[in-house]
Amino acid sequence: IIFMNIPQTREIKHRDDGFLVELYSERDFGIGSRPAHSYLVSIKPGKTRAKHYHEHKKEQIFVVTGVVEVTLADTKTNKRSSVQLTNNGKNVPILEILPGIAHAIKNIGKEDAMLVVFSDSHDIEDTIKYAFED
Repeated sequence: IIFMNIPQTREIKHRDDGFLVELYSERDFGIGSRPAHSYLVSIKPGKTRAKHYHEHKKEQIFVVTGVVEVTLADTKTNKRSSVQLTNNGKNVPILEILPGIAHAIKNIGKEDAMLVVFSDSHDIEDTIKYAFED
């Protein structure tokens, strides 16, 4: 349920004048499809965001800065798993979240975490709260 259809990381290409990271490619969402929505999310240390799932929407989360723990729950089977993600300066970790997978993202670091999220839909009605225990 965690990493599917896309690479687990994107290489950070460092140069003298900065760096470059490819965030989106057609291969990520399938040829001919495009992300419909993207946004930048910040999470304060010790705080948790999301705690929801989508019936139809697929999301991809890129960790820009910080350390987060993502808890995933299959809403049909109630199976759960967690993964810790951090940007190590060489690769940007990517997490793909499929429809029906609830997700809670907790900043377990000491500084704000920054994430970029792409989704294949902008349907705000397709966000359903999910009860995660803290």
